Amino acid sequence: MEHKHHKKLKLIVILVFILLALGEVLLYRRTLELNKMVSEGLMQLKEAQKTPQTTTPTGIKQ
Repeated sequence: MEHKHHKKLKLIVILVFILLALGEVLLYRRTLELNKMVSEGLMQLKEAQKTPQTTTPTGIKQ
């Protein structure tokens, strides 16, 4: 009886580690995607600062 208990416990521990590893991979991929989006946004801000935009007297950008 005790031998079966140890096998089940080992299986559960292994499955938990596999799930944790999968979660880490998914978080890593999402972090990369988020960093890419932030980087692209910062590049757009830099480009917007380099090219001066003219405004009309009403404050509307052309």
